[in-house]
Amino acid sequence: METGECGQGRISDDAGVVENFLELRGRGGASRSVPVPAFSDLAEFNRRAWPQFLLERERPQEALEAAQEMIAKSDYAMGRFAGQTLAGQADLAMNRLEDARSTLRLAEREMEELPAAVTKSLPDVGLLNLEIMLYEKN
Repeated sequence: METGECGQGRISDDAGVVENFLELRGRGGASRSVPVPAFSDLAEFNRRAWPQFLLERERPQEALEAAQEMIAKSDYAMGRFAGQTLAGQADLAMNRLEDARSTLRLAEREMEELPAAVTKSLPDVGLLNLEIMLYEKN
């Protein structure tokens, strides 16, 4: 684990660890190694944990930067979708209503790329839309 300026831990990207594990498991054991891509759409979606962690600790600027990195590095609509919704939440936390609205529209576009069965189980866009509406009323 990498350490930041203030001694706060940072999550590192260790995709190679999984690949090495699968390769080693296939050697000499009963199970065989199966080529598995290091990343998938669900794995990228689950990278939302770090920006969420930052938001929960009231560190919206860092959360926004982490979400933007997710968006920029994602090969899958699901990962970009998660990044967009988190960026919108970070924008709201910093009182940037117009940025949050813009990010919501981008998240909705990414959601159009996802299978209908997947979108039914993702409350993120609805939640961001609700947060924007609540913000407007206050």
